[in-house]
Amino acid sequence: GLVQALPCSNEAVHAAIELPQVGLVSFTGSVKAGHAVHASASRRFIDTTLELGGKDGAYVAADADVAAAAASLVDGAFYNAGQSCCAIERVYVHETVHEEFVARALELVRAYRLGDPRDGATSLGPLALPS
Repeated sequence: GLVQALPCSNEAVHAAIELPQVGLVSFTGSVKAGHAVHASASRRFIDTTLELGGKDGAYVAADADVAAAAASLVDGAFYNAGQSCCAIERVYVHETVHEEFVARALELVRAYRLGDPRDGATSLGPLALPS
């Protein structure tokens, strides 16, 4: 079978990598943890996909198309429920367009509907939690 997400301890990750049924490891997390995952996987010569780090900021300049910037950056922050190494984590906005940007971004964020991904009204799916 295919495991899509395995939120667990470091020890459990390394134990799972050692299983002969595991032929590929896809990991999203810190650079430090990525080094450890890659080291474990390389001992078995199995493929890895690593999405590491990410403190992705954005800047909205005074002459920006504020509506387009808000739409792009809100999407960039919430795409895949924000669980992406390249998700926007912070936005710096020039003071002359700050109020307009915040108003437009809030309108977009408030339109998201958290819920069951099988429900057509849902626009923001569940988050992976260690519990």
